Amino acid sequence: MRIRSLSALALSACLALLAATTAHADPKADLLATAEAMGKVGKFKSSSTITGDDGKVFKTSAQVIWPDRFHIVTDQMEAIILPGKSYMKQPGQAWQVLPVDLSQMVAGFRAENMKQSMASTTNVKDLGTSEVNGHAVHGYEYDSSATVMGQTSKAHSKMWLDVATGLPVRQEVDGEAMGHKSHTVQDYDFTSPVKIEAPI
Repeated sequence: MRIRSLSALALSACLALLAATTAHADPKADLLATAEAMGKVGKFKSSSTITGDDGKVFKTSAQVIWPDRFHIVTDQMEAIILPGKSYMKQPGQAWQVLPVDLSQMVAGFRAENMKQSMASTTNVKDLGTSEVNGHAVHGYEYDSSATVMGQTSKAHSKMWLDVATGLPVRQEVDGEAMGHKSHTVQDYDFTSPVKIEAPI
């Protein structure tokens, strides 16, 4: 089981979930407003491409139902995290119930943790309006940091928000975690159905 890979994913995802929203007088206040907008929806899908400092590409997808249901898929494994129980499988293998609770490893996904992380953002800049994935968006860039499972990561991010909903459409993150640098491109989907259940 690639527990360390999942931990790295959680760190990246925590940073990737830092968001912004349509322009107001205080761009940092927009970051906090986005957490509120995402919390009202309560569920979403995302897909990410992470390029490491060694040139390797790491693809992930996630389904999230707040506050405590997660389905994460990577090239190396698939994990489902439910209240009190976690499951994992690797390619060609059956699902297994894990002897450890992985919920703390994805704590950065949770809305309250997002708000706390957003409060630490610095150097927020307005990038103006454009179009991404068919959405009219407003862009921001900013610096941020987060701590997950005792590991601190930092990032410089660009985020594009749907002008109609204030929800994130895409984020690009240049991050550093556990001594490694990476570039992440993450797309969000707040309209497709999300269902997360125990696999066995």
